[in-house]
Amino acid sequence: MTSSLPTRVVIAGGGIGGLEAMFALRSLAGYRVLLTLMTPDPVFRVRALSVGDPFSGPALRRYDVGRLCSEVDAEFVQDALASVDPGARTVTTGGGQTVPYDDLVLAMGALQHAPYAGGITFRGLEDAEAVHGLIQDVELGAVESVVFVVPSGTTWPLPLYELALLTAERAFAMGAGVELTLVTPEERPLGYFGLDASATVTGLLRDAGITLLTETHVRDLDHGTAVGIDGTPVVQARRAVTIPVLEGRRIPGIPTDARGFVPVDEHGAVIGLPGVWAVGDATTFPLKQGGLAAQQADAAAAAIAAGAGASVALTTHHPVMRAKLFTGGRPAHLGEVTSDDDAKVATTYLAPMLTRLGTRAPV
Repeated sequence: MTSSLPTRVVIAGGGIGGLEAMFALRSLAGYRVLLTLMTPDPVFRVRALSVGDPFSGPALRRYDVGRLCSEVDAEFVQDALASVDPGARTVTTGGGQTVPYDDLVLAMGALQHAPYAGGITFRGLEDAEAVHGLIQDVELGAVESVVFVVPSGTTWPLPLYELALLTAERAFAMGAGVELTLVTPEERPLGYFGLDASATVTGLLRDAGITLLTETHVRDLDHGTAVGIDGTPVVQARRAVTIPVLEGRRIPGIPTDARGFVPVDEHGAVIGLPGVWAVGDATTFPLKQGGLAAQQADAAAAAIAAGAGASVALTTHHPVMRAKLFTGGRPAHLGEVTSDDDAKVATTYLAPMLTRLGTRAPV
């Protein structure tokens, strides 16, 4: 939309995708856009770093979302998105507030569900204490075997590989004998990152003494026993750790597929819904990672900025797979290594902004 008036952009979600979109829009469009960021959580954390918490790693830096918004003159609405009226171009918050928009960016992430009745499901900080208790038991010799299970379905397995490798490193450092197994339905470990990266991960697991079972689907966890699709045990261990499966957040007014994910085109535009964009875990894009969410946010921001009259070349989302894998020793860089890969999650606008702010934005 090209107009003499600023384009009103509402961003629903305060995670990596939402914040990246906000900073990208201010950088690309300047004050051709009026920015509003809406999220119920007033604090931003890089959740990918939470795997270190059970091992008494450095405390996660917390950023005040309101102060981040103030850096780019964006309005902060501390509330959740409840519904969208595409015809009126308004959103309604959980608290009943109506907010108008010209462009809407959906970056609410996805719902996380425990895939099994048994085992520890590691979702992040909320489950760090449970994993920490397991690590203490390993250190004391009270647990002699642990299985790490990647569930079938939509998920992001990299944190589970990190937990397995960090557990192996801690057990070795403490002289604790423990048998570790990682079970995954993947054909190759972290094969999303390419053959070289998968070979690197295979070598890391082997060197750490972790048994790897690929192309193996687990139906259930019975305490520490991983039960296969046919009902027979795949691995028998004392304890089990897994990660959540993801489901889209169904928002009235927004089209979704059967699993609640929002269909988008190569620019991040919601298919069949003018003026609405979606990025990150909320979309039907099968891979769910903060770095990919940031790439999607950059593509959507470029399209919105161009529509607002900025001289910006449209870009399409061609995923660049890269990540830093915590191993307990030197981190391993997977996929396409770039100059900014010192960051756990590579972003174009968010990471440099957080670095520039230093201690002024954390809470």
